[in-house]
Amino acid sequence: VGGGIPIIRPMSQCLVANIVYEIAGILNGTTNFILTKMIEDGMQFEDALKLAQDLGFAERNPAADIEGHDACRKICILASLAFGKHVYPDSVHTEGITNITLEDVKYAEAFNCVIKLIGKVKRLDSGKIDILVAPMFVPNMSQLANIDNEFNGIMVRGDCTGDVVFYGKGAGK
Repeated sequence: VGGGIPIIRPMSQCLVANIVYEIAGILNGTTNFILTKMIEDGMQFEDALKLAQDLGFAERNPAADIEGHDACRKICILASLAFGKHVYPDSVHTEGITNITLEDVKYAEAFNCVIKLIGKVKRLDSGKIDILVAPMFVPNMSQLANIDNEFNGIMVRGDCTGDVVFYGKGAGK
């Protein structure tokens, strides 16, 4: 689910005593690499995508990654583990990063944020869950804001543990 991150066992065994309130994460290393290059190097989206492909971080046809579908499938798996409800990807609001511009990056910087493609699921007071995948402004002080390049990060918020963050390589060989 998270590239090289061991998340399935911790979710199904180690964190099982927690009531999970929320999971939020960078679940696709390809999109994170592209966004990092746009943020740190001022690269245009198309140039950052080409670099990702040249380095083996993006598929020849990157649509599933850059349109958010890969991250959507992954957050659905995590939601099923955490909340015991099967979530169909077709029912999840999903946006990719294809429309992110350097102007958006600068706008985020003005608010002390970075743009990350985030998969997020949250337990509501009603017992239902709210789930989506979309580019989001992530405050610079957030642990997820500092996960760059081809790396992934997943934050699980539980009643006993508070926030637990899993980190590891998400794209490439």
